[in-house]
Amino acid sequence: MILVPVEAVKNTSTAVEEMPEIPYDNESVPEGREKIMTRKMKMSFPLVLVMLSVLIFPIMVTSSVASEINIARLTQEAPYFDSYPGTKGLVWLREVDYSLLSDGRMERISKWVILARRGISDNWLKWDIPIQNVEELEVMEAALYDPGSYSLIAPIIPESRAIQGGLVIREIRFPDIQDEFLIVLVMKEKVSRDCRLDDFLWLGFDIPVWEQKISVNLPAGMDLSYSSSQLSEPLIMDKGATRKYEWHVFDVPSWSGDSLVENNRPSLVFSTRKGEIAFIRDLAMVQKCSLPPVPRSISSLAGSGRSESDLERILEKMENMPILRGIPNGYIRPSIPLEAPWTDAEKILLLSGWLEELGWANRIFWTTMSEIRETTPGSRAFLSEPVLEIETRTGTGVYYSPGQGVPFGEIPPRLWGRTLYALQGDTLEKITIPRGKASDHRLAIRWDLQLGQNGVMSGDMEAVILNGWNDIFFSGLPTDEELVREFLENRIEGDLQGTPQIESLKGGIRVRVKVAMNSTIMNGNNLLVRVPYFFIPQIPEMSKVNSLSSLRFPFAAEQSFEISFPEQMELLALPNTMPRETEGLSLQENFALNKRKNIVKGMIKIVSTIDRVDESTGSFLIDSLRKWVIWADKSLAFIIK
Repeated sequence: MILVPVEAVKNTSTAVEEMPEIPYDNESVPEGREKIMTRKMKMSFPLVLVMLSVLIFPIMVTSSVASEINIARLTQEAPYFDSYPGTKGLVWLREVDYSLLSDGRMERISKWVILARRGISDNWLKWDIPIQNVEELEVMEAALYDPGSYSLIAPIIPESRAIQGGLVIREIRFPDIQDEFLIVLVMKEKVSRDCRLDDFLWLGFDIPVWEQKISVNLPAGMDLSYSSSQLSEPLIMDKGATRKYEWHVFDVPSWSGDSLVENNRPSLVFSTRKGEIAFIRDLAMVQKCSLPPVPRSISSLAGSGRSESDLERILEKMENMPILRGIPNGYIRPSIPLEAPWTDAEKILLLSGWLEELGWANRIFWTTMSEIRETTPGSRAFLSEPVLEIETRTGTGVYYSPGQGVPFGEIPPRLWGRTLYALQGDTLEKITIPRGKASDHRLAIRWDLQLGQNGVMSGDMEAVILNGWNDIFFSGLPTDEELVREFLENRIEGDLQGTPQIESLKGGIRVRVKVAMNSTIMNGNNLLVRVPYFFIPQIPEMSKVNSLSSLRFPFAAEQSFEISFPEQMELLALPNTMPRETEGLSLQENFALNKRKNIVKGMIKIVSTIDRVDESTGSFLIDSLRKWVIWADKSLAFIIK
């Protein structure tokens, strides 16, 4: 059985003829748009190559789907880049329409119109669509348009890549060919859903989304269960033998990534089934998928005594097997092939069956988007990824998740505080992994710098990132040095000098690197030096907590510095601080000067031992998080004697 969280699989469409020009009223164009309306398309060399490729390959031309989308309306009503400084893309329109076919399958029609500029993330340029049968997907349009003239720049031809196990990946690649362009994607999918309608959709992405419309068309007599983290109640319309549920949402800001606040990403889940019974049926079907026999390469690693070292060798062998990339979390083929590559979810099912045959008792648990209750819509896409609990010789259960990055026996970072579900006969078993202590989830940034008379600071930076913070920043533990380097470069105002030194810790990493920073304003003999700062984009997101919010785990976050300065300089004053404390939360903040050694020190630290906030603690936490953000605005005033 296939589990596909829909928003992890973005889909596009086939080439079409040039879209007819749409008239518009220049006077109604918002301020700042004139340049795009009058700009002429620039035919760069890459664009010529794209157009040549269109001429070389045969194209089945259909009537323009984009002409059915009122792009002129979007151009006049939707915001432009100037409304979202720094963004490389903006979803002008996203429509998803669901209906039930006569053969019991679900039909999903998706339309995207994305305003992009050069340098937009590959997430929006490279689309991979996994399918089992050709008839499951009709790619209706994939094309680039000029946002000023609405003229077709180039249609894009999808390519197919066959994978073992009957899986086909439809690949659509949009070239980044001019300064600004529109991506138009339209596709129709037919998904086996056993006479039910269900899905899970993310509503927030790494770029803003202006307009979204989700429609679910039900036959008369069917009920729809739904839940959303940010949407209001849908508009319900009855027409003949059909009932239509429609959500219309505007201006969803860009999503910064996972944070310590649970369910911080806006989403919608719906289904014509609900409660534990629906998930029990789905899990029973998934875990009955066909498995190949244990290969010799695995069975040869298993000794007769089921030792822990034997188990670790098997897990290491599986860990090193190739991963099927570009596939959504939780994707499982109906019949898993013997040879890799596999998805992470398939690895778990294979391991479960093979270890059971080799003598290791185990159970498969599943992570979900949130807790399952009797009112939870029973969508298969609500299930995320499986986790294996393996019984060791001592009788204790140890959790394993592919790519967990921690030694066998330690809790994978992404599981702290998570609720897991397992099929137990004809019931659903629920367990909750302990959230741990604040010291288990520690983020500590330390700077040891020297200030030169030219205002440049240089020295060492050290970052300690443990457990939950690793999951937030890296979705596990990072193993790629370039990934860590890019992470640091995007979070400091300065330049890294040399290669970061990465040290493995229990549940985390320690990174040391040389840095150079120039955040000084000089006016004659006066210097205003901004304190070093480590930016965490999730902290502004966390400042939206309210009395209904839960934290995934307790945490500690701190950053501190020591800056030595020349004898020819004098520090005039220290910034003000306001340390505070309440039940379960504390904010520490201080500055100190050692005149004898010419060293100034500073520190800010937030510690939370709670996992849920109320009105009082919520306001305290918000205030503390804001102080972390404005720490970047604190400055040290020096004078050169």
